[in-house]
Amino acid sequence: MKRKNYIKSNLLKDENLLLIGHRHWVVFWIPVFWLLISVLFYFEFPEMRGLLWIPGIMIVVTFLIALIDYYMSEIGVTDIRVVIKMGLVARYTSETLLRNIASIKINQTFLGRLLNYGTVIVCDTGAHVSLFKNIENPIEFQKRVQTEIDKRFGAPAAKPSASVEKAAKELPEGQESSSH
Repeated sequence: MKRKNYIKSNLLKDENLLLIGHRHWVVFWIPVFWLLISVLFYFEFPEMRGLLWIPGIMIVVTFLIALIDYYMSEIGVTDIRVVIKMGLVARYTSETLLRNIASIKINQTFLGRLLNYGTVIVCDTGAHVSLFKNIENPIEFQKRVQTEIDKRFGAPAAKPSASVEKAAKELPEGQESSSH
């Protein structure tokens, strides 16, 4: 099954697609769980083989849901914005201009770190937050967004907190603070 590239087909004039991300294959864990339950029932409870149609239906339904989610969800970085698109019938899209991005956060579980997937959280300068769960290579996505923001708008100047500024003023001349 070929993925339809929503983001590529909806680029603005003079906009360039820099990176496209998709769901990680881990979205298929629920159908695999039901498959394992079916195998367990088949071998451990032969008297219940007549009921295998129940987990069989669960395998088919959860596999179709995961397949649609896997193929119909994408997240992309262009030289102008970050675009998130999910869904087939009910579609969710979110577009955040690079100049309005306050932060890109990554949430990864231990398993997510091992298998290289996680949740990307795009926070804009207003109150809007966009989530994209189970994305493959989330750190690469975060780095690409930050690189493009730095390239287009310059690296944001880090302003020290008030307590750090106060402590720096209280140091005697020639002495440096160590924060180890």
